[in-house]
Amino acid sequence: MIQWCLTALTAVLRFQGAESAGEGELITPVKYAGLWDLNMGKVVIKIKALPKDTSSNLDDVSEKIKSFLSKYGSIYKVEVQPLAFGLTVIMITLLADEEQGTSNIEEAFASFTDASLSISEVSRAPDF
Repeated sequence: MIQWCLTALTAVLRFQGAESAGEGELITPVKYAGLWDLNMGKVVIKIKALPKDTSSNLDDVSEKIKSFLSKYGSIYKVEVQPLAFGLTVIMITLLADEEQGTSNIEEAFASFTDASLSISEVSRAPDF
């Protein structure tokens, strides 16, 4: 995506600067990079947690998950939902920086022993 934007910007700058540019001179977006201020935004990550033991206290598991995930972003919402046949799922909504990505969060899931964690949805957070 960023490569496409830079390519498009290069084409626009070539067109706008065609009169002032010398023969064969390339107008690159590098000198205009300060204008971009490429700040990454926030992403909403929805995480599904299935407790390992069906008899475990869901409030305790939810608290452990919240403390585990708090180092990766801010917890927005925690919901306990019925799944099927008496099973329940804990849905966690995490707000994180886009630049950190989700791979480090997914790798950390293996070290959490009280529930099976997986990312079910990732979307961009709206700007407020």
